[in-house]
Amino acid sequence: MERKKLLEDLLKKDYTLSSMESLTGGLFASTFTSIPGASKVFKGSAVTYTDEIKEKYGVRKSTIETQGAVSLACAKEMALRSSSFFDTDVSVSFTGNAGPTESENKPVGLVFIAIRIQDILYSYELHLEGTRDEIRRQCVDFAFKTIDSKINGATLLKEENVEQNNPLASDDEKASETSINTTEINSENKEETTADHQKEDNSTEENNPND
Repeated sequence: MERKKLLEDLLKKDYTLSSMESLTGGLFASTFTSIPGASKVFKGSAVTYTDEIKEKYGVRKSTIETQGAVSLACAKEMALRSSSFFDTDVSVSFTGNAGPTESENKPVGLVFIAIRIQDILYSYELHLEGTRDEIRRQCVDFAFKTIDSKINGATLLKEENVEQNNPLASDDEKASETSINTTEINSENKEETTADHQKEDNSTEENNPND
């Protein structure tokens, strides 16, 4: 079974796992911990459903204000903060709009997922269809499949952004461009610089009922 295979492969690599979830609301953590033996690799999950809680876990306010909570930049920071907070080799984050209405002028089904595996950060933009629950389930299924393929050395997909991380002992973690379709270099430095982000016109609501 695919889900059990992920656990087995994480054990083989001696990798630990964590998650930071917004639109999935803990569904990834719940699904993974339903596997017997999950506690051998899974260290924890944070459900960061509002902008305020995302910021409490270290997602920068400027990222949310300029890019939106439903954005690739936010997903990347969530994955980085998850691995830092829980001290794990592998982390995954989910943010997006599961419906039933638009949010931040983002359409229903627009989802951003980031996966950090040691020093590599993968990020994905997905356009999903279905009910609210179906979209959430598709996110989790995608994460299970993708994490497992990446820890086993799968080749790059056309649509994925890949960045090389240089995690430091402190909170200052930097991500630099190494591969396809990655035009923006994101840093996790606490010091804000104007070069980190491109300003957008769309505004961000602090609490998002659709996220």
